[in-house]
Amino acid sequence: EKGTLTGHTGTPESSLQALAAIHSYHEADLGETFDEHWDANKDGVVSLEDLEKAFVDSNTGLSCEHIRELHEHLMELGSCVGGGISKDVWVDAVSAADSSAVVYDPTDPRLKCTLRGHSDYVR
Repeated sequence: EKGTLTGHTGTPESSLQALAAIHSYHEADLGETFDEHWDANKDGVVSLEDLEKAFVDSNTGLSCEHIRELHEHLMELGSCVGGGISKDVWVDAVSAADSSAVVYDPTDPRLKCTLRGHSDYVR
């Protein structure tokens, strides 16, 4: 089954709202999930590869392009290290995003977005 992001408009800002909606859905602490879920290789920053893996694992259906644009958007928001988003930038950006603008349902079988052309996924 694939999840859905109802209300996602395709912009990086909307993807950030989707990220906030995922955290809201799981009632998760941003700092803890940064360490446990988003920073997949545990190097202290969220790289593009980390973000791609975590979004696939979260069953969002976001396209590779949306994930890449979100990563670029987050990188522009603050001082980031070595191609990755620091924990402080992550927590500030996600907590400031409107989590009610996008509705996340990880069990909805209707697929709103697809992962087409995804070739650089790190397992």
